[in-house]
Amino acid sequence: MDTRTILAIDDDLGTLLLAEEAFAADGYEVVVAQSGAKALQLLADIKPDVILLDIMMPQMDGYETCAGIKKLPGFEHIPVIMLTGLDDIEAVEKSYESGAWDFTSKPINWAILKHRVRYALRASEAFASQQKAARLSRTIDNSHSEVVTFDVETGQIVSANASAVKNLGYPQEELLGHRFTEIASDSPELPLERHLAELKTKQQLNLTFIVQRKDGTSYPAEGIFLYSDDQEPHVCISVFQDVTEKERVEAELHRLAFYDDLTGLPNRRLLREHVKQALALAKRRKGRCAICILDLDGFKRINDTLGHTVGDMLLKEVSERLVSVVREYDYVSRNSEGGSEQAGAQLARLGGDEFMLLITDFNEDDVPAKVAARILKQISLPYNVRKTELNLTGSIGISVYPEDGDSLDALMMHADAAMYKAKLAGKNNYAFHTEEAGDNSVNRLTLESELRAAIKNGELELHYQPQVDAGLQKIVGSEALLRWRHPEDGLRPPDQFIPLAEETGLIVPIGEWVLQEAVAQLRRWEHSLQGGLKMSVNVSGIQMRQESFLNAARHLLEDFTNARGNLMIELTESTVMSNAASHVEWLKELKGAGAQIAIDDFGTGYSSLSYLKKFPIDYLKIDRSFIMDLETNREDAAITRAIFRMAQELGIELIVEGVETEAQLDIIREMGDCLIQGWLVCKALPAAEIEVFFEEFRATRSKSSVVAL
Repeated sequence: MDTRTILAIDDDLGTLLLAEEAFAADGYEVVVAQSGAKALQLLADIKPDVILLDIMMPQMDGYETCAGIKKLPGFEHIPVIMLTGLDDIEAVEKSYESGAWDFTSKPINWAILKHRVRYALRASEAFASQQKAARLSRTIDNSHSEVVTFDVETGQIVSANASAVKNLGYPQEELLGHRFTEIASDSPELPLERHLAELKTKQQLNLTFIVQRKDGTSYPAEGIFLYSDDQEPHVCISVFQDVTEKERVEAELHRLAFYDDLTGLPNRRLLREHVKQALALAKRRKGRCAICILDLDGFKRINDTLGHTVGDMLLKEVSERLVSVVREYDYVSRNSEGGSEQAGAQLARLGGDEFMLLITDFNEDDVPAKVAARILKQISLPYNVRKTELNLTGSIGISVYPEDGDSLDALMMHADAAMYKAKLAGKNNYAFHTEEAGDNSVNRLTLESELRAAIKNGELELHYQPQVDAGLQKIVGSEALLRWRHPEDGLRPPDQFIPLAEETGLIVPIGEWVLQEAVAQLRRWEHSLQGGLKMSVNVSGIQMRQESFLNAARHLLEDFTNARGNLMIELTESTVMSNAASHVEWLKELKGAGAQIAIDDFGTGYSSLSYLKKFPIDYLKIDRSFIMDLETNREDAAITRAIFRMAQELGIELIVEGVETEAQLDIIREMGDCLIQGWLVCKALPAAEIEVFFEEFRATRSKSSVVAL
């Protein structure tokens, strides 16, 4: 079979690269264009089989581009699939009016999009095969699609192919006695009668409708309607297919992507989209939203004692009770006098025994408390699981927009702190976020006190993990990683205290010490080793907001000129994108002082990849989550490969974290040049031990393997 060509048109470089990887893996040739104008230029030299077209583009949007494509000779019937974040009927109709065959929503589910492309190709082939009148009859008879021809004026069916006769269940003679609209009925989105009336003008229609069989059963269909005036009477040739299986597959893929498999509730990914929309609406209307986080009290004890099967059954029943409370609130809020039409609640499972409720557009302050009280009452009723009566309670933390934050992350953090406050108050209770909510936990207070003492007593130390070239021939630098050597517990990893340090503001003095110590170590290595090493230092979002950090970095780089170009500041993707416009200038100042910039945990955020070109970035660090299963996970490999290609086009160097096996390294080497960091080379070690590693590595650099410590 000849290679199919796809033209992908989108102003977002990241989407284009992911499209190339996704479809190239299935044997397609993918050509890309970042604007409608560029696409129209390309079409002078190529004729793709399918076009993927983003609606929201600057200068020439998707509708204009599609209309321009359809005006080109020979492109009238090329399938165009619109990519859009607009999910409403107006967008659908406007897409079809511009000449599109189909559309899909963003964020893109690539499995569903591939399915739609395959269907578009099949439908396009079915249509193309009927363009020549001399071959029309034979094509119709042999087609696997249903082909029904009817009189445009009367709607009377004048012919039907074997597939239509068989699937509809009518004898040929009986079928010819029906009008087309007697076997095909409207779909809610696309009224059939109205569109068929437009057939003479538009010449071609792409419609979704319901087909009625003789036995009373029905099935959804998608079809192409072609107007023909070559003979009298003028007829419409309809070519359609049963899309029951297509809709089932798409529904299943959507469920797996956006819903929890155990409870059927929306998952964290779908919830994030719901909250994003709710906050945007609340900001425009100056309304309010609330986040309620529910944690089940004592669930772990039941799960550990009676087993995960019982635990899963209990979670399902809890979910059903939560759904009943949400439905009750929705009904009351939408029907009460003076209630908002947009008021309502949406429920999701965050994971384990933790659930989250989003309450939108309420006016009375006590609404979240009333809903929380109903939830606690419902879930505290006895459960009967496998003839065993179980009792369960819950603790709920509540945060409110705009009082407690204006983003999902802030609201969830505050609701989580309030939930722990409810647990400390005796459980089976709810609590609102307050400024001191997080301070009510004895453990957190103890940890904070110990951390303050650790700063004072010099218990913090830096370990260093080397960064080497993918050929394992040269040490380029190392990352400074913070550790806490507790006098009683021993070495504590950063995930046990960094979150608290950020919440309490202790990250500011800790971060200043880390920066000073890392540069001091770089200076020591300049004298004791051969020099020229880079030093990476992680910086939190809180430090970015401190003018003192920028000043400290400038002074250190001025005092130790050899650090200029060798000190690398690492910031997570989510931190940089949280306020991208203002962070651009901050990064430029840091870059101007002589530091290099690296984006850490890249690929895990929700930002537009096209924004990267605005940042003065030297390195991207691919998150280890994409490397762990690189040998077996096709999607992780595709994403990693796309990041490599994007970095090459933008002139940004790459560091791959978490490399632990030779097999992972072999795959990475095939993708391109980069630095690697991970246990395959060396784990993070104290300064004295890492210096031994440096010496042994350099002594054996001509060998094929790395000396293990």
